[in-house]
Amino acid sequence: MEIALWVLRALFFLVAIGLAVAQTSSGQPDQNWLVIFLFYGIGALLVIAADVLIRRKRIDLISSVYFGLVVGLFLTYVMTLALTPLFEQFALKQGTINWQALIVSFLGTSLSYLCISLLWQTRDDFRFVIPYVEFAKDLKGAKPFILDTSVVIDGRIADIVETAVPGKALARLGRRAAARGRTVRSLVEVDFTGERSGVPPDGVLTACDEVASTDGLRLVGLMTLPPLTPTAEEARPYFVRLRELLGQVSSHHPDAAELSMGMSLDYQVAVEEGATMVRIGTALFGERPPTG
Repeated sequence: MEIALWVLRALFFLVAIGLAVAQTSSGQPDQNWLVIFLFYGIGALLVIAADVLIRRKRIDLISSVYFGLVVGLFLTYVMTLALTPLFEQFALKQGTINWQALIVSFLGTSLSYLCISLLWQTRDDFRFVIPYVEFAKDLKGAKPFILDTSVVIDGRIADIVETAVPGKALARLGRRAAARGRTVRSLVEVDFTGERSGVPPDGVLTACDEVASTDGLRLVGLMTLPPLTPTAEEARPYFVRLRELLGQVSSHHPDAAELSMGMSLDYQVAVEEGATMVRIGTALFGERPPTG
């Protein structure tokens, strides 16, 4: 990775020098070739130095700058087209000062700044997701496995994870979140059946300690999917048990206050037992159509 980055930086510097050569070869009189080469060369070196010194780049900042520039330059183009008749009418391109170029440059700079500033200040209200794939060898042993890292479990974009179980995947999530200065709220999943994902009831305290001590994660509660029962009332003992487990956890981790339990068929019972999060997609949107 480091070699590839330095190759990219060298190519960027060569392109900057090439632009300087093109500028001095344009045939325009009274050009100071030394000033032009210094301008492009020093400018490129400063950009490379900033890239090297700022080793940790936040994806939300990069996205804000990228999309802010795109939107700002597009608005500048549209406004330039709209103002061109005025420029021609008042002959702003004539004389010793090219007022048209000054106005367009000011518009472009101002609009780009405002768009970047707006996106940066509202970055928590919505997110731009740039999906890409990477190779994660540890998911499938020695054989590389293509993983779409735009999924919600990725520490780049996740806000909350309700299925936290100590292991490689959770550790990777914490590392990615911490590397980007983010903290992912996490609920430890508790399995009362012994057949699903999650930690058994007697392992909850240990699992919570591990999640709470992981950089990039913040323990906020517990989650469970109880065994399927004929009636909602028969699921109550599992909800009671999860609430009791949370009481034990919260004595060691005061921030753990969320209880995610209950679905469309039994959420009312879950709420009676203290649920703060429920999953009621079927109640809101109806049954899923049969597959196949």
